Amino acid sequence: MIENFLKNSPFFSDCKIVSEFNEETIYYFQPLQIHHFLDFLKDSGEFQILIDVCGVHCPVNEKPFEVVYHLLSITQNQRVRIIVQLNEGEEVHTVDGIYESACWFERETYDMYGIVFAESKDGRRILTDYGFEGFPLRKDFPLTGHTEVHYDSIRGEVVYAPVSLAQDYRSFDFTSNWSGVK
Repeated sequence: MIENFLKNSPFFSDCKIVSEFNEETIYYFQPLQIHHFLDFLKDSGEFQILIDVCGVHCPVNEKPFEVVYHLLSITQNQRVRIIVQLNEGEEVHTVDGIYESACWFERETYDMYGIVFAESKDGRRILTDYGFEGFPLRKDFPLTGHTEVHYDSIRGEVVYAPVSLAQDYRSFDFTSNWSGVK
């Protein structure tokens, strides 16, 4: 069904169908096409459930950011992964008008990666503090020089403290509980 639609529509002529991986088809789309394609999938009655929208940052790629949409068809027992590749500062159109659950996922993707969803109903940060600067899941995010926020129950207030990410040497015991102690 999807392949026929893509072949017969000139608007989606540059869509790449990668392959099937674990019985899941992967499609690559341009940022301007994703809204129309997801609208078609939902209107077709097959892919009624948006499972997830997430971001990926891989700085070595030509387009370092990806927005990944995971859809589920219960009637066909089929999953589809749709990927949109973006450059720094490039926007992708929101799909929260098609799938209501997308609003939360898009807010999370913006908050963690800085990927902007144009015409979103709610573009606020969702996981980080209001004054937080930067995007923590980017590969180039610095690990020091930031503050963390926590509630101090003794003082009865929110406290800002410098981040300490000490990675002391740890010794791991790889013995299995099932095989017993030697």
